[in-house]
Amino acid sequence: MRRERPATVARQRVMRFRLVYTLSELSLILLLCTSSSYARDLTPSSRTKEPASLNEFPDDPLGAVQALLHRVVPAVEAQFTLELLPKSTAGTDTMKIGSKNGKVLLGGTGGVELASALGWYLNDYLNVTFDWSTYGKGQHPLFDPTPSESRALPLPLPETSALKSRQVPYSYYMNVCTYGYSLAFAPWSYWERHIDWMAINGINLPLALAGQEWLWVQIFQ
Repeated sequence: MRRERPATVARQRVMRFRLVYTLSELSLILLLCTSSSYARDLTPSSRTKEPASLNEFPDDPLGAVQALLHRVVPAVEAQFTLELLPKSTAGTDTMKIGSKNGKVLLGGTGGVELASALGWYLNDYLNVTFDWSTYGKGQHPLFDPTPSESRALPLPLPETSALKSRQVPYSYYMNVCTYGYSLAFAPWSYWERHIDWMAINGINLPLALAGQEWLWVQIFQ
């Protein structure tokens, strides 16, 4: 029986690994801009659900970002209005900030772009850096309000509309060490805020190793 050359076997293994790596990355992309009810406890019974049922907004970027506003800036979420934009003539994703009917207008071609418009507004108009350590807390009364202050806090309206396009189609985030060491035991309460942070900062290709062992077993067996 003719045996394959070592180089051929090595190439096949590399191709299979790339397939596993790509599929594992896609699993967390599906979580971007999901609602707070996503998989709080992945009990055995919940694992039998169809994937779409785990995400309340699989084809609704406006609903997903409205839920993100409720989590990130609940005190003033009513002061924002959302607009879904078409892609640019060059086919790139874009985001927009402006004002409409006395509200701050956030526009984008998808959920991540809409969330990124929020990050753009927070940075340019409220001088807030929505970082992965404070998530805005301590930088503006918006993130540490009392109930009375939150209702009275007016948001500055952009005087003119501005539009930005993505410079690259994908923004990659994390590596195997960060995922395996720093975040190995992070609870869902942390992931929920961190996924919101990813979306607000324009990340649309995060590394996700969840379930990779199952994929390896299926491909290499």
